[in-house]
Amino acid sequence: LIKTPAFKDNIAEKREKENHYVRLPNDSRHEMCYTRGKQEGIQMSDVVVVYYSLEGNTRYVAEKIAGLLEADLVELKPKKDYPRKGFMKYFHGGKDVTTNAKPKLLPYHVNWNECEKVVIATPIWARSYAAPINTFLQDNQEELRKKEISVYVGYRGNTGNTIETIKENLQIDKLKSVLKLVDPLAKPSKEKEEEIMRFVQEIQK
Repeated sequence: LIKTPAFKDNIAEKREKENHYVRLPNDSRHEMCYTRGKQEGIQMSDVVVVYYSLEGNTRYVAEKIAGLLEADLVELKPKKDYPRKGFMKYFHGGKDVTTNAKPKLLPYHVNWNECEKVVIATPIWARSYAAPINTFLQDNQEELRKKEISVYVGYRGNTGNTIETIKENLQIDKLKSVLKLVDPLAKPSKEKEEEIMRFVQEIQK
């Protein structure tokens, strides 16, 4: 039996439906994300996951969350990126947080008319959320107030008042769900995977 291109396409389409693949946005770093969402009995809805990641930790979790929710994934990228190593990484990142800076971002798109829930994913810088997230929150405050907001934070030290600060800046009383993980990329574990799953399930309630 010779498998023609059409025959192969039919097989690929069937496998994709069976396995619940989710194709993430056209970014070379965003591969096909295989999800267990429907297999785990998670109800799907219109969700967007917005994240900033300097070292990959936040990206790692944001992609997992987006895959499980079959959500749109939006990466925030500063026009001038931050240093990735050494003292200057902490100096510039910390300075922008403490001065409430709004670094300019490369163009991004959120379909506000289609999404009902927004997941904000950020690393912790100077006991708060990263400066590019500050830009996103301030630029989209009115739209975000109309949505159900959930927050993921990745950290190594102290999360400070990050969650309360986000609520205050958006002028909202509560968040739909909150997830905090220590070094999820460098130190993965079954417990952290289970926490991610619970976070996703709370979002879909």
